[in-house]
Amino acid sequence: KWHLKEHGRHAAMLELYRAMLRLRKAPPALATLRKEQTEVWSGEEERVVVVRRWAGRDECLLALAFGGAKAAEAPLKAGRWARVLDTGERKWMGPGAVFPAEISGGAALVLPAGTVGATLYRRKREARRRQSAEASVVVEGAA
Repeated sequence: KWHLKEHGRHAAMLELYRAMLRLRKAPPALATLRKEQTEVWSGEEERVVVVRRWAGRDECLLALAFGGAKAAEAPLKAGRWARVLDTGERKWMGPGAVFPAEISGGAALVLPAGTVGATLYRRKREARRRQSAEASVVVEGAA
């Protein structure tokens, strides 16, 4: 039944696995496997597992929701967090993205009660103003 992998839900699931494998190797926070650079939080009643990993200046947060009866909140460090993956997206044959595309400030990621799915966020690092200024000088000097 290998032909099934090319159609419908089977093709979507295979592509989701491929996407997750690519993500595992790309961001330094996911590619670096160090226990001391990992935090895990779970809620039994909420039925969630949240994993935060970092390496150097790179930081990712993975939230797994298993349909708990109670909503949960995963605290996020200050900054802008961009959603990298949401298993609820239509391209994965889900009902549509469940989690916000971006979260700003020191807000929390809300995992509503009854949610089933996984999402991965990556913290966006703001470019240092000095580096930006130096880059603009270089560009202006090249013109």
